[in-house]
This record gives sequence, structure tokens and C-alpha cells, in this order.
Amino acid sequence: TPAVALSRAVQPRQALELLLTGNLASAMRAVEIGLINAAVPAAELDARVEQIASAIAMKLPSAIALGKESFRQQLGKDEAQAYAIASVHMVDNMGLAQTQAMIDAFINKH
Repeated sequence: TPAVALSRAVQPRQALELLLTGNLASAMRAVEIGLINAAVPAAELDARVEQIASAIAMKLPSAIALGKESFRQQLGKDEAQAYAIASVHMVDNMGLAQTQAMIDAFINKH
């Protein structure tokens, strides 16, 4: 059933409208309700995917892994709990040798 995924991706009233009417959302409507991040013409899709993938690939894999873990763990928590989880992961990231090397390179460059 699409109800489970849809109810976790968009506001409940938006999900319920789509589920109860059976209407499909246009690409622009899907962007408006937050179902997708962007809608691009087919001719521009590969370039957009490359742009996003390149931006992620430039980051440290360890930082990406910590970010994903932090994001998943804080979902569904109240704000204080979410900040506590994110803070631990931020400190963990700062303690990584790769992160320290990048900070040192940045400081020495300026």
C-alpha cells in the first residue's frame, strides 16, 4: 500500500487527499507538497543527477555516514532529543582524523 510511505513523506492532509481521491500528483504538485525535491525536464535529468551525486561525492564518506545515521536516529524524536542525537554525531565527526585534516588544510590555506 502506498499509504505507509506517502504518510511519512508528506503532510498527512496531503497524503490523505491523494490516497482517498486516487488522483495522481503532477511533477509540479509533487514538488509543492514535498513529495519530491525537484522536477526537471527529461533532457536535464542526467545533468541534475550528476550535480547532486558530485556534491555528495565531494564530502568525506565518514561524514556522510554519520550524517545519515544522525538523520535517521533523530526522526520521530522531540526537538530536545533530536538536538542531543545530532550534537553527539557532530562531535563524533569533529573527532575523525579525516575531518581534522580538512580543518587543518582550511586553516592553513587562509
